[in-house]
Amino acid sequence: MPTNATPSPVPIVVLAFNKHDETRRCIDSIHQNTAHPFHIILVDNGSTPAYPESEGYRLVRLPENLFYTRGVNAGIRDALRHFPDFSSIVLLNNDTVVTPGWLSNLAGSHHPEAGVIGNKHFLLNNPNEVIHAGTADLIGGTHKGGPDAHLFNEVTEEIWVTFACVLIKRRCLEAVGLLDERMQHYYSDNDFCLRTWLAGFKVVFEPDSSILHSHNLSYGETSISVEPDQQVYIDKWLGKDLIEKIFNRIFLDAPKRQLVVLQRDIVSKATA
Repeated sequence: MPTNATPSPVPIVVLAFNKHDETRRCIDSIHQNTAHPFHIILVDNGSTPAYPESEGYRLVRLPENLFYTRGVNAGIRDALRHFPDFSSIVLLNNDTVVTPGWLSNLAGSHHPEAGVIGNKHFLLNNPNEVIHAGTADLIGGTHKGGPDAHLFNEVTEEIWVTFACVLIKRRCLEAVGLLDERMQHYYSDNDFCLRTWLAGFKVVFEPDSSILHSHNLSYGETSISVEPDQQVYIDKWLGKDLIEKIFNRIFLDAPKRQLVVLQRDIVSKATA
């Protein structure tokens, strides 16, 4: 039976380290362009000067810069404490400007098996250029994108989507957990998406929701290397962690540290 019940508000976690003008622009765009009910949680990641209290957002002030992943997790934890009934949560970079319908099309996206839903990102200074429309590779962090020639107008299942703007359903968050803080700046979104697939949910790109994105403005004035986080990600998904934490515990005799040798005929039959 049809219902006119008002949808539950979606917490929107906006992480900010300095960049006060860009953050205000982002928050203003949310208030101006969002019809779906929402709560803004602004996580001040040790900014100088500190962000003030405001009626336009709930402020979470961190004592120092905890970097991206720990800062976002602080915002998620705050949402769980103060808005415990939410059914979905959004993570949004402060170098973005949202467009009309962005949240309604994310929260109302009809993908019952999806746990993570990303959207289309246009370059802020060139709104005809798509800079994110899903996954182009697994390791390199390359996004689908290019001129907006109606190439990215289909709903697609993706390996990962960027968390510069993403909706995570509550049941997925409860199954997967928080972002992996071993990856401080990069790859924690890729990692979360892979864990989402393993938990039995899908990762979906929703083209009817779009934002404008300055792209890497948050890190544009820093010299943070992607390599340490990339190595953690590679070790976790392509070898080291899998071997040390899973394979060795199952197949090694811990006191002797000797591999259990499988019979060759069993291996050959299994791989034939």
